[in-house]
Amino acid sequence: MGDRIEPRTILDRQGDVQRGKLIFFSDAGRCRACHEADDRTKSLGPTLREINKKYPKIEEMLEHVLEPSKKIDESFAAFSITTQDGQALSGLVVESTPDEVVVRNAEKQTTRLKRSSIDEMSRSAKSLMPERILSDLTAQ
Repeated sequence: MGDRIEPRTILDRQGDVQRGKLIFFSDAGRCRACHEADDRTKSLGPTLREINKKYPKIEEMLEHVLEPSKKIDESFAAFSITTQDGQALSGLVVESTPDEVVVRNAEKQTTRLKRSSIDEMSRSAKSLMPERILSDLTAQ
C-alpha cells in the first residue's frame, strides 16, 4: 500500500478471518511482536481482546493502526531514559517505586533501574508501535 494509505481502500474490502489469523500468527506478523490475543502478561501493547473492546468499530481501530501516535493511552506511553553511565533505553514503564523503575522495551525485555542511576527520563510523544506498519501489505 506504500506510505500514503487511504483507509477507504482497506475498509471497502471484504474481510477474511482465516487469512487475518494466518498473517497475525505468521513469523513475519508484525502485530504479534507486541500484541497477544488475550494474555495480558505476555503482551507489550494491549491484547487483541482489549483492542476489540475499546474499538468495536473497524474504522476507529484502523485509524489507530495507521496513526499509532495520534492518541496514546497513559498505560502504554513510551519513555526514554538515559542513565548516568550513558546507557539509553526506551520502553514502557511496567513498574515504578520510589527506588526503582522497570522498563520493558519493544523486544519485551525488561530492565530494572535504580532511580539513583537515572540521569534523564521523559515521556515520548511517539508510540512504540511503528508508523507505516501496513505499508508493505496489500489492502486485501
